[in-house]
Amino acid sequence: MRVEFEPLNNIAGRESPIIFETVQFVQSQSIQSIDGKVTILPEQFILLQNYPNPFNPETWIPFKLAQNVPVSISIYSAKGQLIRTISLGNKQAGIYVTKNKAAYWDGRDSKGFKVASGVYYYTLQAGEFIATRRMVIMKYNHRISKGKIRALFHAIMTTPHLVLRQAQRKKFRSAG
Repeated sequence: MRVEFEPLNNIAGRESPIIFETVQFVQSQSIQSIDGKVTILPEQFILLQNYPNPFNPETWIPFKLAQNVPVSISIYSAKGQLIRTISLGNKQAGIYVTKNKAAYWDGRDSKGFKVASGVYYYTLQAGEFIATRRMVIMKYNHRISKGKIRALFHAIMTTPHLVLRQAQRKKFRSAG
């Protein structure tokens, strides 16, 4: 049996109930009803912006998977040093954007120490797919206004940072 559906726009990842009253097969067999759920899967792999950003001390890293693949997220400093790798294991195709599904980072390095304030990069590796985004951990006291924090965050996020790319190039050159 082949059943085709045309999904509505902007519903990827949402589950919708589906009910068939009668399904008839070619060989005169029939099923009276089927109750189930349909999940629309993403067509491509996507790494989304972490939230909250800036953060202190924890953040969630959302992503979308087009296929079942092993998934890991690596956190790098602005100098390109590997801070921590979070192995998520094999994940099914789907949308991982909510706090209970997205990857979680507690702001600590691989030895369990809290990292300093600053710009960090996170790289999603999902099978052959690799993507990198920037995030900011900002530890602050209550004397700093929210306006100053927003201005600093904007300045950090709009300044080009090529340090990670340069570090990755050196890594690939030395490996080859």
